[in-house]
Amino acid sequence: MICEARNQKENTAERGERATVLPASSLRCHRTIRETSTFNKTNTQIMRINLIFAFTLFISLLFQAGCGDSGRPADFPKLYSVSVEVTQQDQPLEGATVTLISKTPTTYGTASAQTNASGVAKLLTYGYNGVPSGEYSVLIQKLGTEGAVESRTLEGVPVMLGGQTYNYVDAKYSQEFSTPYSLSVEKKGVKEKFEVGEPVRLLFGNLGD
Repeated sequence: MICEARNQKENTAERGERATVLPASSLRCHRTIRETSTFNKTNTQIMRINLIFAFTLFISLLFQAGCGDSGRPADFPKLYSVSVEVTQQDQPLEGATVTLISKTPTTYGTASAQTNASGVAKLLTYGYNGVPSGEYSVLIQKLGTEGAVESRTLEGVPVMLGGQTYNYVDAKYSQEFSTPYSLSVEKKGVKEKFEVGEPVRLLFGNLGD
């Protein structure tokens, strides 16, 4: 309706007729379209980051029992030890997921691991200890499920129903476009420490305030 009103005003002006004064809301037509486009773009970025977290965490847990150095693909790069300590209000943050995303697109440009009781995560690349050399964005989040969770089988597939997933770290640290942290991996071991501020409780996937 807003767009139709604006078009009607333009057609009237072309015919040389006296233009009718339209409500101010009609002037917001293009602004509304731009805001909707920005919102959809942001949601797409959030979905991409969440998929990266889920995938890298799955791969890391799958191989964490220890693949060693055997069975690597022929094109697999040399890896260097990377240890990251995460604190929240200067206290070790256990159970946080740390993900490194290469700033230069590459086949093996994602590494991930979870922090232990000391807040330390030793990064894995597709299940192998270490990270290829390069520049990385550092993403950090800690997820938890609250509420009753029920295990069921639907069409032969086990699923978990109920509960709600929350992120207990400020959302800016879990988004590639907003994280303030980066890390450089060179031809030597790397140890870094990152602080994520006050605890929060955000529905998983939300940007926060």
